[in-house]
Amino acid sequence: MGKKIKKVPKKILKKNVANSSQKKYLTIDPSGTGITGIFYSNQETKKIEFQEFQSKEWQEHCQFLINYLKKNPVDIIIYETTNYINLMGRDMTSLFKLFGAIESLKYSFPQVQEVKSIFVSAVKQLYRQVYKKEKKIQDLNYKAGRGGGWTYQNNKLTSHTLDAFLIYQKEINSKNN
Repeated sequence: MGKKIKKVPKKILKKNVANSSQKKYLTIDPSGTGITGIFYSNQETKKIEFQEFQSKEWQEHCQFLINYLKKNPVDIIIYETTNYINLMGRDMTSLFKLFGAIESLKYSFPQVQEVKSIFVSAVKQLYRQVYKKEKKIQDLNYKAGRGGGWTYQNNKLTSHTLDAFLIYQKEINSKNN
């Protein structure tokens, strides 16, 4: 006969739930074959950081995120997502693969408490509201013309880092309402 299998109680892993005002966020405007923009916020130390990564390979974008998380542990990851399945070329296939890789980061980095997404349309809506001055985000400024563009606390933003920052703002504002 076969061996008896002894049932072992499953260990319940409780993730460290930090005070919501002291969380570390990584928000991502991902691209599988172009430029990925990120925004990092450590609410305890008030450290913020904007970065971009460019590559034609989604795996390199994934490796960039892994390397970033090794240096900057976070509690929450939020990324911009889409369901543009009618544009299923190489770029969209790579982007969907990167979405899966981002979702799986919580298994490689136990300090990550939550990975969630926000639709691109919600981010674009906030962009339009801020651009038209219907909504104000403190220290986010737009200057038209040569040498202009978006800045936040003297950080010049690209369209990708701006989107990553707006993802963060959507999250923070949803927590405060």
